[in-house]
Amino acid sequence: MYEAKERDRNQYGRYSKALGARATQRLALENDLRRALARNEFMLHYQLLVDLVGGQIIAVEALLRWERSGFDAPVFPAELISVVEHTGPIIPVGERVLRSACT
Repeated sequence: MYEAKERDRNQYGRYSKALGARATQRLALENDLRRALARNEFMLHYQLLVDLVGGQIIAVEALLRWERSGFDAPVFPAELISVVEHTGPIIPVGERVLRSACT
């Protein structure tokens, strides 16, 4: 159902092993995300925004990263944000990011 909705409304889809595998991976990611909140596994990386004409720093971006326990590679930001937005913990993650950035 979600796969069909992502493509467009009023669609249907057929089950496949690949779809099942993606759903299983997504569920594992969602479960790990909840544990990551409890374990404080999120990090912020800061990126300076520089005025190219004057060379002065005009802003700083806080970029959320998740070093997922037991995995060699971090979760890509697009995937992380998608899961956070669709599973509900966007508010606690946002609060944690804001507190950390302000600190």
